[in-house]
Amino acid sequence: MAFSPIQKLLDNWFKTKKFEGSLQKKQVIDLVDKYIQEHKNWPSDIARASFFDKGNLTIKCQQSAVASELHMEELSLRKYIQESLPEVKIKKIFYNL
Repeated sequence: MAFSPIQKLLDNWFKTKKFEGSLQKKQVIDLVDKYIQEHKNWPSDIARASFFDKGNLTIKCQQSAVASELHMEELSLRKYIQESLPEVKIKKIFYNL
């Protein structure tokens, strides 16, 4: 019986079709949260990504002023995501209060 390193097996396991979508969702959510932290310096409870599925991204905001400011910077957010994850296509961004 041949043994393989566990990290190699886990990497191959997560790249299967079954887990590829959920791994991609997690990456997009983490990337949006990272963008907000880097560009806005807001606490994590002011604005954070909460959901991504089928090209629809939902960002949860505490105040409408925060949501409108993020909406004005939507183009730079999309560009930031495309540079890091070119295979991800974002159709719409929703801002929930």
